[in-house]
Amino acid sequence: MVGDSNGHIGLGSKCSKEVATAIRGGIISAKMNLIPVRRGYWGNRIGTPHTMPMKLHGKSASVRVRLIPAPRGSGIVGSMTT
Repeated sequence: MVGDSNGHIGLGSKCSKEVATAIRGGIISAKMNLIPVRRGYWGNRIGTPHTMPMKLHGKSASVRVRLIPAPRGSGIVGSMTT
């Protein structure tokens, strides 16, 4: 998952025998699949919109993605799921 800190995110995947090649290919794939995301507030409406306006989830094949609003400065936080 990549983001440009300006309201765009992308998700990509790549399989390879070497880890570095798989990571590099996944980043390139994610950059090719950037989509705009509407931004909102977390907590008070102070400053410019900086996070997701609500919880979002999506599924494609066996991959599930869940985006949750967060405080300013959290960045992208990812976790493994089962």
